Amino acid sequence: MAQNKQNNVLVVGGSSGIGLATARLALRQLPGTNVIISSSNKDKLTKAAEELKSDAPSGGHIIDYVVGDISHLDTQFDDVEAILKASTEKFGGKIDHIVWTAGSASTPPQEDKPSHKTALQSATTRVFGPATLFQLGKMYMTDTRHSSITISSGVAIYRPVAALAPYTAGASIEPLSRGLAVSLAPIRSNFVVLGAVQTPLLERFAGNEEMMEWFKSRSLTKTIGQADEAAEAYLFSMRCAYVTGTRIDCDGGNLLV
Repeated sequence: MAQNKQNNVLVVGGSSGIGLATARLALRQLPGTNVIISSSNKDKLTKAAEELKSDAPSGGHIIDYVVGDISHLDTQFDDVEAILKASTEKFGGKIDHIVWTAGSASTPPQEDKPSHKTALQSATTRVFGPATLFQLGKMYMTDTRHSSITISSGVAIYRPVAALAPYTAGASIEPLSRGLAVSLAPIRSNFVVLGAVQTPLLERFAGNEEMMEWFKSRSLTKTIGQADEAAEAYLFSMRCAYVTGTRIDCDGGNLLV
């Protein structure tokens, strides 16, 4: 379990969905939690930060946000470092946990038209973004086993279907996370394999009830996951100081169907 008396948590992609739910859960269950959420949308961040402040238990928590766009590969390293630097300044100290839920959703590609652009778009934010932590992690994070990086992945990597094939570009998340675990030790790194979870990202991606029903049919629970359910997986990664380089499945049994 987390032994830190204080936990500075940065959620990259924290303005909505699983990122916001994880920030909320950390405030409630991690001791002495301070939270900074980051995304490219200032309006959404402002609203989300106010929600967190109203939901947070009393105790003088730092709850703030940093605006940052990490979707451009040519400037991504500098953009990520700017987020980390601003976060440490707001915390008044180093970061204990980085939760990486940032992602992007375009219109699903057609089965007969696999898209290189879609693959690159997916990998830029989800893979190349956290890869900057190979160089930046030790600079901006507390260097103990009670610190962690948790990265979002998905079941499409392990059970690809034709229409979603370009998104398997995110398959690099697994070796990336394990590489971070080795490179940054004792700082820990894990990744969460998600099934379909009810978030604004999924709603933009799925777009219609037929596709939502298809996602449900591909799980043992026959449901769409909820963001607060998925957040538990990220909290486990933060709290259990003996787990690193590990895959954490949160998919409703999708990988067994």
